[in-house]
Amino acid sequence: AIAAQLEARDDPERFTSADDEFHRAFAEATSLGGVWSIIEREKVQFDRVRILSLPQVTPVDVLIAQHRAILKAVLDGDPNQAEKAIRTHLSEVLRIADDLAIRHPDLIETGH
Repeated sequence: AIAAQLEARDDPERFTSADDEFHRAFAEATSLGGVWSIIEREKVQFDRVRILSLPQVTPVDVLIAQHRAILKAVLDGDPNQAEKAIRTHLSEVLRIADDLAIRHPDLIETGH
């Protein structure tokens, strides 16, 4: 999935598909496949944020590096580093949403 992200780095739609594949595979590998099905059903608004943010607001290389850090920590069996890497990755969404709300106030509402 990370290799597919690298190949799709210049195509937001393809990158988003590869990104979904990474998250789905990760959920399934950790026996959380059922969680992914819930996320997939509920992520319509999140997909809008991703499409609007790539690649100007969120450099694809940053996301790929975050995915690699998460995977490495898990494969190394380091739960503290895995948690730190996941928190870093999740905080990217908050940064993106705030930036997009400024750029596209007609499309993104932050609730502030």
